[in-house]
Amino acid sequence: LIEVSLHHAGLDSKSVQIIVDNLLGKPQLEKLSLAFNKLKDQGTKALCRLLAHENLTLRYLNLARNHISPAGCLELAKVLKNAKNLTHLDLAE
Repeated sequence: LIEVSLHHAGLDSKSVQIIVDNLLGKPQLEKLSLAFNKLKDQGTKALCRLLAHENLTLRYLNLARNHISPAGCLELAKVLKNAKNLTHLDLAE
């Protein structure tokens, strides 16, 4: 599995936790787009578990329009500082 795109899928923090649990064994993931959902900070925190995976090869991450607060963005920044492959990040509100 290299790409997951779930735009406008009605995802919330609970949904993201399930998705993260299933993607944790897929370090070859290169593109993840969860734009236009309702992840908020709780969902972002769950997603950070995936993003902190040391073998993750993620290049593209789109979390636009997910109602992520500055505190949630800070949590993302902490785990993404080591994401050497990441070339695209969208957090637009």
